[in-house]
Amino acid sequence: MATGDEMSMTQGRPLGGPPGADEIRRRRVLRVLMWLLAFGVTGALAVAAAQGPAASAVAGGFAVVLAVVVTATTTVDRRRRREELARTFAGSLLAARAGLDQDALRTVRDTEGELAATRAVMRRLPMLSLEQAVDIVRSL
Repeated sequence: MATGDEMSMTQGRPLGGPPGADEIRRRRVLRVLMWLLAFGVTGALAVAAAQGPAASAVAGGFAVVLAVVVTATTTVDRRRRREELARTFAGSLLAARAGLDQDALRTVRDTEGELAATRAVMRRLPMLSLEQAVDIVRSL
């Protein structure tokens, strides 16, 4: 059975609430909206292909706009994460790792798996990329 601190690591609710919870929620909503938009454009392309060349051109234009928006959003998010990491931990993953309860993370990794431990790191430090969070978990 996990202790209280380990439980908070897996549930993402350390004492005082998780840092960056609003940011995680905002990213999740944005991701869902992008997927819905992508499915909508894909459906519009399928319908437009059956309607004729003019409708196909309009739907294709929407697809290009969607690709540009997704690329721009991803680029901005990566830049923001890098800046936040640099501001919070002077850009050092070692400093970010030192700020975590490594014993609790090891316990979570050993009992619940690497994925659960990576999620715990991402909840605690939402400015990290998935690759950085995995690197931290694997270095424990």
